[in-house]
Amino acid sequence: MAKLKFTCHICDHKSKSEEEIRECLRCGADMVNTGAEYVEKKSYGPMISKALPKESGQGYFFLTNKRLIFIKDSNTGTGAMMGGLIGAAIEAGINKAQGGNKLGCSIDRGDIQSATECKVALLSKGIELTTRDGNSYKVKMRSWKEWKETLIGLAAYGSSL
Repeated sequence: MAKLKFTCHICDHKSKSEEEIRECLRCGADMVNTGAEYVEKKSYGPMISKALPKESGQGYFFLTNKRLIFIKDSNTGTGAMMGGLIGAAIEAGINKAQGGNKLGCSIDRGDIQSATECKVALLSKGIELTTRDGNSYKVKMRSWKEWKETLIGLAAYGSSL
């Protein structure tokens, strides 16, 4: 039987399978109802989380109409420098808490409680996100000032922004 090829409409992950793939193995996007979630912003940079240290590292950010997704870059292994001065990135980990082979983490838009400017490295500024469950994430992405405004708006107005 020939393998079917699938490309995720959110993270562009390519998969091959003999059966229909219902959920992206990388970001968890619904592969059946592809119009339900779409990308609003996309960027690259480091994410640091004390709550999810295995998910910390250099990677890609996707802001969709439903959530903020961080997917670790598989090309940054132990020893790679994050933000120039942060230290070694952690090897890509499997986020079993989310029930699959997803790399990184996903935060529902409505769960972002606050977004404030912070230091991510010695000379580098970024955004610190706090979720309703109290977890904190420091992020720095390209064009972070534009992202800061968007994320502060999400924290203030919830998922309706």
